[in-house]
Amino acid sequence: MDVRTSFLALDLSHHPELRALSYIAVARFLRCASMLKDNILLPQPHSSPVTTIPDVLPPGITTFFSRSFDISCDAVDVLWDAVKHIAWTLPADGEEREMIETMFQHHGQDLGICE
Repeated sequence: MDVRTSFLALDLSHHPELRALSYIAVARFLRCASMLKDNILLPQPHSSPVTTIPDVLPPGITTFFSRSFDISCDAVDVLWDAVKHIAWTLPADGEEREMIETMFQHHGQDLGICE
């Protein structure tokens, strides 16, 4: 699924707990989920390719997100279902930093814009 399509289709208003989540909280959830890919994949069958996004989070990860974002496990499941394609395609922190630094170098230096 194209990430742009996923993001545009992201509508959390139907779930009362998720409706109250801020943009920052959703962004943090995405970043955390991306960082936890190995942990999310760990209990998956070995025959599952690592590029396949699990439909369901492991119970420990669900509980972690529930505690961290002060939402129910059900809300975590709904949020994961809505954003898993985005979380799975996010670049690692170091890779993202390099991409942003390159943007500044190529498009900002002549404008006096730097990080």
